[in-house]
Amino acid sequence: MKRTNEDLPPMLAFAAKKHTYIWTCCGCGRSRNNINSAHCPGCGHGRCAYCAITRVQTRPHFSGVPDPDQPSSYSDEAIYPQDPPRIRAQPSITE
Repeated sequence: MKRTNEDLPPMLAFAAKKHTYIWTCCGCGRSRNNINSAHCPGCGHGRCAYCAITRVQTRPHFSGVPDPDQPSSYSDEAIYPQDPPRIRAQPSITE
């Protein structure tokens, strides 16, 4: 059975998602610039219509149900999509 907002406590049912906005400079390609900064800290270019703005979720909305589209932070697949690299033993140097 799928949980709905009616199943959650009142404070959690109305908790909004927290997002922030960042932008990428079209001049130098520097990304993750704070939306409040009008100029790129890398090259000084002023943010314009060609600079891409991205909405980034900083705190997920609590629904009580894991989102199947998002990887779990406790999954080994999120850290090692394949087998972890094997460490080769270094030959010992004897004098």
